[in-house]
Amino acid sequence: MSDIDSIDVSVQPPLPDRLLEGAVDTHVHAAPFIDDSMFLVDVFQLSRAAADAGMRAVVLKNWFGSSCPAAFLANRYAGGVQVLGGVVLNFAVGGINADAVRVAAHEGYDRGFRPGRVVWMPERSSLFRARLLGLDAEDQAKALSPFPGGDIDRPITPQAREVLDVIAEEDMVLATSHLGPDEALVFLEHARAAGVTRMVVTHASSGGVRWSLDQKKRAVELGACIEEAAISWQPAMKAFGYPVTDAAVEMFAAMREIGPEHYVLASDSGMKIAPSPIESMRVFATLLLASGFTGDEVRAMAVENPRRLLRLDQDDHRPPTTRNELKN
Repeated sequence: MSDIDSIDVSVQPPLPDRLLEGAVDTHVHAAPFIDDSMFLVDVFQLSRAAADAGMRAVVLKNWFGSSCPAAFLANRYAGGVQVLGGVVLNFAVGGINADAVRVAAHEGYDRGFRPGRVVWMPERSSLFRARLLGLDAEDQAKALSPFPGGDIDRPITPQAREVLDVIAEEDMVLATSHLGPDEALVFLEHARAAGVTRMVVTHASSGGVRWSLDQKKRAVELGACIEEAAISWQPAMKAFGYPVTDAAVEMFAAMREIGPEHYVLASDSGMKIAPSPIESMRVFATLLLASGFTGDEVRAMAVENPRRLLRLDQDDHRPPTTRNELKN
């Protein structure tokens, strides 16, 4: 039986669109990209579509580096929702390096607003992903981990330590991305010790990382939010080499046990092989309601929790920085 079959479809939920008013998609993809065949929309179209749905903001993730320049352009010219961004510490930005984080924290500054809010640990370049997908020995040898050789019993690398220091200094969000769960939990401990206060477990139930219930609970104990993504239960996962998640078993049951106050919702969509980000969020809300979550609980996960995590309601009065101050 699939996760969809296990849901009581006789439940008639309130209009899901109303629950998306003020919502934040904490993980979404859009063009520009390295070609025009991957994504359904560009960032301008995404921003406008989210505004039409009544949402507050989206967090744009670029697999190959910083999404802050695209966020800047969308915020200035698209006329849609607020677009936030950040940087993915893949090979394209030199891997796990603090310079890329420093730049992302300030890149895209416009009239007192800095879109760079999230630092994702390695995704396509992660050692855990290389091992999970059975990549060849050469690829695994050069893949990235905050621990030497991925050995969590060893101290984190100096580069990873410096990244944590910058995240703490800039009050950014540390996202675990495609670190393995055990690896990520130890890294979250180091992050907390370094003064990082904003942490999120990226698409926790996705087949690309598959955090267990106990691992999610431990992350929450360390102060992290749990992000769940609509794409996790969609057939599109198979295109990336990952299994499809049984949402009712692996996602919704854990949400109920851990508590909605610790969760944020994402589409992780935007690709042509999956429903649009807005439709993915609408379906997510509908499934949660049909699974017994209240409208207030869904709004906590879709609206209130991500706003706090991303500092959306906090003013930033710092003046713009300079290249010399960034030392880059």
